[in-house]
Amino acid sequence: MRRTEASIFLNDGRFFFKQYLEEYENPDSLYKELITSNKQKFYIFDLSLEKSTVEAFSCDECEFLYEIDSSPVYLKDGQLYVTVFPLPDSGQLFVFSENRDFFSPEVEWYQHTENLFLMGLVLFVCLSLSLPVYILLRKLQGQIKTLQHTQVEFGQGKLQVRAQTNIPEPVASLARSFNDMASDIETRVRQSQIFAHAIPHEIRTPLSRIQLASDLARLNARKEEQPLFDDIDGYIDDVNGLASDIITLYRLAPENNPQELLNRESVDIERFFHKRLAAMAPEKGRFNSALADSKRALFDRTLARLVIDNLVKNADKYAVEQVWVNLSDNGEQWQIDVEDDGPGIPEDKYDEIFYAFFRLDKSRTASTGGFGLGLAIAGSAAGLQSWMIDVSDSQYGGARFTVSIPKPV
Repeated sequence: MRRTEASIFLNDGRFFFKQYLEEYENPDSLYKELITSNKQKFYIFDLSLEKSTVEAFSCDECEFLYEIDSSPVYLKDGQLYVTVFPLPDSGQLFVFSENRDFFSPEVEWYQHTENLFLMGLVLFVCLSLSLPVYILLRKLQGQIKTLQHTQVEFGQGKLQVRAQTNIPEPVASLARSFNDMASDIETRVRQSQIFAHAIPHEIRTPLSRIQLASDLARLNARKEEQPLFDDIDGYIDDVNGLASDIITLYRLAPENNPQELLNRESVDIERFFHKRLAAMAPEKGRFNSALADSKRALFDRTLARLVIDNLVKNADKYAVEQVWVNLSDNGEQWQIDVEDDGPGIPEDKYDEIFYAFFRLDKSRTASTGGFGLGLAIAGSAAGLQSWMIDVSDSQYGGARFTVSIPKPV
């Protein structure tokens, strides 16, 4: 194989050598660069002229390979062929050599047929495996989205919704677990609702009898005993108020208030909240509006009263001297800030104060009474209208409740 390559190379060298001899004296010769500078390149071949003889010729990193038809062939760097031809009557050699391997041309990896075949085979296998995997993943994604939608509906108060279970594993197991959990929660919530709805009515019957008995006893009581009956009346009013708050909180449950049944109407927002402040905190209340002119909002008046009345009542209860209600427009929504100069609320309790019957242990409830339902009612009423209530520290030292009301689209 190598001798054949060497013979082909030697024939190429003889061709160039013969042409050089024929065009040596031609001023427009193809070899004029070789004639003038003793060196010239032709594609993959290097031509040069050296003062030497065939016997004395030396080549760095060359080894003698063959002598073919009286012409020596050398191998340079283990892969490039070199040969020499003596120039007649000159004492020079015509040196013909490769500058890169003609028989093993440099080919990029992506030009090899074998590489292309292997790449195609790998690509085909990957596509064959990935297509069914993609189909399964898309199907699984759809099932998970359906389950997620069911969870969102359940979280919005639709306690009767359940996930489909006639689907492949492992989503079916998740759906069954969700359904078990949902059924348990629904049962507990229903029981709590029945309890919350029934207890106030059951309490009011004996309360009415106690009130009647107290009023009858008051008629024959001595003057110094009258304060005792006043206390009894106050206790009865407190329990009646508790019963009313429990019923109100029960009625504010999302499942009892479908969005399509809310009585939304156009309301002059500035006038509405000013009137509520005057009604709930006539002595301490101070109203400020940053609106340039009268603005109308779309909301349910009853729910709005439950929000603002309970927030103002809460602020009035704990304020030392003043309650502020500030109305402003922040572009995308209206903002109502209810602030007081009372003891304030610890930051780690901002979420808990909206839980039913939650009461702080510190001075904010020590002397003010209450059952811890007012803010729970305000939060529930706000949620039904997609209002947001945020809690922070007031600049006046107490608490600030910020109500965000979306503008009508």
